[in-house]
Amino acid sequence: MRKFFELIRRVSNFKLFKASLTFAIENTLYNSYSKSGVVTDGLKKLDISPVIDELIFKSRYPVAEDELCLICPWGIGDTIFVAGLVNAIKQKYGIKKVALLIKPGHYDVVKAFDGIDRVDFLDEEITYMERNSNAFVVKSQSLSSGNYFFAHFEYNTLAWLTGYRDNTMFDSYKLLFNLHPLVTLQKPHLNIPGGVEHSRKLFDENKLTVNRTVLLSIGANSIESFPTQFWINVCKILSEQKFTLVINAPDMPAEFEEYAICLDIPLKYLPAFAERAGYVIALRSGICDYLSFVDINLTVLYPSRSWLSGTLFEGTSLAKMGLAEHAHEFEIQQGELENEKFFSYINKLGKN
Repeated sequence: MRKFFELIRRVSNFKLFKASLTFAIENTLYNSYSKSGVVTDGLKKLDISPVIDELIFKSRYPVAEDELCLICPWGIGDTIFVAGLVNAIKQKYGIKKVALLIKPGHYDVVKAFDGIDRVDFLDEEITYMERNSNAFVVKSQSLSSGNYFFAHFEYNTLAWLTGYRDNTMFDSYKLLFNLHPLVTLQKPHLNIPGGVEHSRKLFDENKLTVNRTVLLSIGANSIESFPTQFWINVCKILSEQKFTLVINAPDMPAEFEEYAICLDIPLKYLPAFAERAGYVIALRSGICDYLSFVDINLTVLYPSRSWLSGTLFEGTSLAKMGLAEHAHEFEIQQGELENEKFFSYINKLGKN
């Protein structure tokens, strides 16, 4: 059995391996029962893939007897909430060690938090690893040593408390782990080695102004951004106030070239860059959760839309969740090109 588990860990094409293993087991069962004279019509329809899924998953991601493995396959913000609650979970359940199973791109976020004893990475090839608790392959879960726990609330019934009577996404995470309502999120250590040097180099190379640069984050994975013209209007106003502008993205539309430069800043260096810039204006995303711990002028824009049992703003406001009470937050209609309240604010930004 040990050799079998080792084979699973080493195999590179999990999809092909799963198909082959499933076929072999089903074929063995079918032949065995056929020879014994047992009726095989039901057996032909037998779906053992959930059993195979769980077997392969547990073999690929083994958990030690003295640790709890938290599964985090969602966005940056979700990973931050889980990582920031690890010590509270340990204390509540008397767990010595906690391992986090995350997306590879979130490692720099996770390592900034204390209390995490081990990190492993979800493999994109494992196509059966669904991003919701109902389809998660390990069916027996618990918040105890030697077990796995799917650390996301959205497909749990707790989802529908989010946005209801001032309940936020952070409240839903505390409920998911059965933590005290007054538990706070642990603050990460964001003084990443090399961060200051990296940001200073970018500022020098691109002639950016310290404490007078606006970092614009105009996209998100989970929500639709505002029209390009909306962001162009923002850039025009900020340029008139002599801010230097940076769009944080791998690339940007040509319309922005007159006003801003495009920099794809590594996640681990983003806090140091933002601190040097002084200002951030961002569409609501996990980046906002990450930068809420940095001492900057942070402005967050929320598309006016329903989300779970309230609005996106009601469920994910940084101020409501206690992450960044200093943040400037605006709820904007999706089709608006010039929101009066927000544009009045940025017109005075350079005078503050």
